[in-house]
Amino acid sequence: MRYHARMAPRLPPLRDPNRSARIDNTYSGNGEKLPPLRGAFRKKAEAALLRHHYVKKLAPKAEVRFYPPAASKRIAAEALAVRASLPKSKRGGLTTQEAGAMGVGSGVARARDIIAGKSLDARQVKRFFDRFGRRISEAKKAGHTMATSKVLQDDGLWGGEPAKKAAIAALREAGE
Repeated sequence: MRYHARMAPRLPPLRDPNRSARIDNTYSGNGEKLPPLRGAFRKKAEAALLRHHYVKKLAPKAEVRFYPPAASKRIAAEALAVRASLPKSKRGGLTTQEAGAMGVGSGVARARDIIAGKSLDARQVKRFFDRFGRRISEAKKAGHTMATSKVLQDDGLWGGEPAKKAAIAALREAGE
């Protein structure tokens, strides 16, 4: 895939304060304007606006965590048991080694976290179900079980429908 200018993030342009040419006061990133200031005070005002812009736009959001419900613990334990009983070619989910090599989350590690009752990142769980939701519902409509469908094994490893509902409730409670 070729790089295109539209792929670059929209950030306010950095300007050289020592230029003698007139400086445009509009920052394209958010449309804020600087008052007509000069000299050192102008530099401080530009720096403050840039800091505000970067913090506001680029700062990571705080994690929204929740504890998995008991139904999710049962589903994750069942999914791990089913996965262990199947040959490697029929196993759903990624081991921690496979996931680490690909740079994604491990379903097996997530299932162990759910069974242990550790808190989970709600955005991560919701993102999984948003991505695989349609495939999961199609597999259920086709009459598959965890033993016959890798997608349903993945669903179980991530805690199933109860984990999805708990993640959405945690995000809603946090105001997202």
